[in-house]
Amino acid sequence: MRRSRGPRRAGRRCRTRPRQRAALATLGAGRHRTRHPRRHLHRPDPRPPQGPSVGALNVYSRTTNGLDKADRDALLLLATHASLALATTDAVTRAELEVAHLRKAIASRDVIGQAKGIIMARRGVSADEAFDLLRHTSQDLNIKLAELARTLTDRHTELDLPTH
Repeated sequence: MRRSRGPRRAGRRCRTRPRQRAALATLGAGRHRTRHPRRHLHRPDPRPPQGPSVGALNVYSRTTNGLDKADRDALLLLATHASLALATTDAVTRAELEVAHLRKAIASRDVIGQAKGIIMARRGVSADEAFDLLRHTSQDLNIKLAELARTLTDRHTELDLPTH
């Protein structure tokens, strides 16, 4: 006769070993109870790369001391090529991010200039006073200055600004 072990659970929790918990904690995935704790290891980092890139090339042999000097030299050459490729990719990524940020800044500057022009025409104030008004309004409303300027330029016909 089979002995009952009590009610069966629909899902079992994955129990991580102490070594796995330590590795997950160092990767910032600690204290997460998930069915598959290794999923945290494969998520791409959406932030731009900062600092030097770090990598590893692990090579295994089926026998003890299975790699001779020629193998080690070939692997060193391979690792050097891989690090150069990684450094080039890192430099290109940084350059592309910088270009994107500069394009965004130029677009924002144009929109802010248009918004300043609208305020100057309607209120009869100088460029510095118009920018100060935009800046103070942006801070009071807690929105980015470029977004405020874009809204003003898109909807300037709908807005009734008090005249000076």
